[in-house]
Amino acid sequence: MDLFRSEPMHLVQIIIPIESAHLTASYLGDIGLIQFKDGFTAVLV
Repeated sequence: MDLFRSEPMHLVQIIIPIESAHLTASYLGDIGLIQFKDGFTAVLV
């Protein structure tokens, strides 16, 4: 997967059960068709 591509991209939110979250995220990352964005970038004090 190339980070610098000219293809259109979409920002989506995927809600999955906690029981299958690790396996699902691992599979989606392995096939290279999805990038993950950290939704918790704010520092909580």
